[in-house]
Amino acid sequence: MKENIPSVTRTHIDVDCCDSSAVFVLDNGHEHFAISLEMILSCLKVAEEHGHVPEIDADWWCFIANHTALGYPP
Repeated sequence: MKENIPSVTRTHIDVDCCDSSAVFVLDNGHEHFAISLEMILSCLKVAEEHGHVPEIDADWWCFIANHTALGYPP
């Protein structure tokens, strides 16, 4: 039986800058909810710190920190 996977929709992304204007609207089959790019990146950082995803290059995190409102050092 094929699983029903919720969709993800890009609603608005400022093409000149990677900032909080990037908001994703998710549909879990019962309701829609929005999540910011910063929240997604924060979740990725936590997953990396706990070993759930491979380590991401420090230069990438520095680049992201310089272009978003993230307050993490790499």
